[in-house]
Amino acid sequence: MSVKVLTVDDSPEILELLRIVLTRNGYAVMAAESARAAADIIRQQKPDLIILDIMLPDITGISFLETLKKSKQYCDIPIILLTAKDKNTDMVRGLKVGADDYIVKPFNGDVLVARVETILRRCNPDSVNGKILSAGQIAVHIEKRKIFVNSNEIFLTPSELNILIELMRANERPVDRKTLYAENGNSGARVIDAHVTSIRKKLGPARKQLRTVHGMGYKIISPAS
Repeated sequence: MSVKVLTVDDSPEILELLRIVLTRNGYAVMAAESARAAADIIRQQKPDLIILDIMLPDITGISFLETLKKSKQYCDIPIILLTAKDKNTDMVRGLKVGADDYIVKPFNGDVLVARVETILRRCNPDSVNGKILSAGQIAVHIEKRKIFVNSNEIFLTPSELNILIELMRANERPVDRKTLYAENGNSGARVIDAHVTSIRKKLGPARKQLRTVHGMGYKIISPAS
């Protein structure tokens, strides 16, 4: 799956600009206009990085940042602050509290993407290099050809693994059976269906993430989808 970035800003225009810039560069973007809405998203689907405006309608971005950094569950999420030109004091305080970087508004899209990539490379290099695909409870290490559900390794046959990787790479889009059996030596649809049934059993608590798309094929979803 794509790297997930949560953008938090009370301006719909800024959120839309961030969405355009980030999605063009292959990121999966989630958006919130308040700290409360952002907290709900984080609980449902932990992001790989947060871009956080300092000025929010409910609490300040600095306070929200401080809350996240004190949380054992979310303290490892890298955070970039969005700050106005005249908010140097807030910017310094944010860095002291635990922000990884800051970007001054108005920002350049290329600069923002470069900052995002730099921080992700430092915090989780595998996610930037595409070596790990993740969705909800499922993570696949491409190079090592290993699969984990809730950090516990599970074991698939080579054909099953090829199918799972193809579904994960689709980023929650449905994949038709023809594509899946072309990836497995032109195996027939019934063989693919049998492989998927086996994959579901082996996924255990994450089995519901593997969905059937009637009349087409299959897809992997994140829990909140």
